[in-house]
Amino acid sequence: MRWSFRTEVLPRLRWASVGVAVAVLAGVGGVRVVSASGGAVTPDQTLITPCRLLDTRPAPRTVGPRATPLVAGEVLAVQVVGRNGNCDIPSGTVGLVLNVTVVSPASNGYLTVYPGGATRPTASNLNFTAGQAAVPNQVTVGVGATGQIAIYASGGPVNVLADVAGFTTSSRMTTTDLSLLRWQRDRGRPGTVDAGGSPLGLATDGSLVWATNFLDGTVSRVDPATNATVGSPVAVGTFPVGLAFDGTYMWVSSAGLGELTRINATTGAVFGAPVVVGAQPSGVAVADGTVWVANQGDGTVSRIDAATGADAGPPVTVGAAPLAVAFDGQRVWVTNYDDGTVSRIDASTGVIVGGPITVGTQPCALAFDGVNMWVANQGDGTVVRIDAASGVVAGSPITVGSSPLALAFDGTRVWVADGLGDAVTRIDVATAELLTPPIPVGDQPSGLVFDGTSVWTSDFAAATLTKLRAR
Repeated sequence: MRWSFRTEVLPRLRWASVGVAVAVLAGVGGVRVVSASGGAVTPDQTLITPCRLLDTRPAPRTVGPRATPLVAGEVLAVQVVGRNGNCDIPSGTVGLVLNVTVVSPASNGYLTVYPGGATRPTASNLNFTAGQAAVPNQVTVGVGATGQIAIYASGGPVNVLADVAGFTTSSRMTTTDLSLLRWQRDRGRPGTVDAGGSPLGLATDGSLVWATNFLDGTVSRVDPATNATVGSPVAVGTFPVGLAFDGTYMWVSSAGLGELTRINATTGAVFGAPVVVGAQPSGVAVADGTVWVANQGDGTVSRIDAATGADAGPPVTVGAAPLAVAFDGQRVWVTNYDDGTVSRIDASTGVIVGGPITVGTQPCALAFDGVNMWVANQGDGTVVRIDAASGVVAGSPITVGSSPLALAFDGTRVWVADGLGDAVTRIDVATAELLTPPIPVGDQPSGLVFDGTSVWTSDFAAATLTKLRAR
């Protein structure tokens, strides 16, 4: 093995940026309380760059499960929680802010939008007349127990478009807990949690926060509601680095063995035999049923069928020392650490899209905000924003600290872990402005993940995970 963790990982922290679409990495040890901001205890609304959830018009305009108009008296159930249409709505979402539009109605009528599985109310959300021009209307709607909304059309045929402009997550505390001042049950309360030996990778399964412990060869699980570890550490391969959740299993890369381990997220048990990939795998991401792994040691990205564990195609050759991987809904993005570039791969074909994009010195982490791909450059202390659709760098590099190692998006801001500054900084995605001052965390923060309520960092040298209030 050509690398030394102490001499290469700590100063350069190659391994510390195992970019996963919304999360990258982990940390360790201490007992202090930190807070990014106060944060509301009531349900928390996050406004996002609008994404299209539904478009019932024929291809190529179709988005979502339906390519034909609704007929009079029909109810359409639309799944919203998870990756649907062009949206990725987090688990725990209880409400949506939608812009709903009717197109080419053939008769007079109205739409009613309501929680899936609930009794349809008599009120209308959007009235329309035959042949009218497309007119949108904002709708706030609860989400049903199965993560769906329902759309009723009284008249038709009529095409329906729905764009998500924001979502509301459930209360951090119940009304009873709040009235009894049980602040220990606040899911957003800040603090620190002990982890294993040099934890590095961070991810969430929608319920627990997972961390790879690089020197222990294990994975730890933490309940964000209690700030306590769950069960015993799960033994995986040598030098675990990155991890990503596919909806059933947590996939963990082991840099020392060149393999992936699958863990049942519900039981915490390892499933099946390790899956062999390339040399020194680091970043892991899941894209539409395929697990993508950046192999730093051989300059490739492996593709694994998440359902079977078999190869989903030959490895894709990218640049030198690929580290972080992220998915934007169509393309898989990869940072090439030694080249100062980012590569893009068509997720459906495995073909490289365009040429490498020059971003900065030692790019090591990625985060997608729904429109832009953000790249952390460890070597020059900057973050670069790229328009995901065009692949064009937008604006100037943003100076964020001495050694940015990980990124995470919380719906409105990109969080940046400064490994040598022992702090976290934030960037407003709407303005691309750096928010100050930096937030102190533990020793050598190497990773970040947003769990829907809080942002977690990995404090590599402190053997802890630090939990910050996102709002």
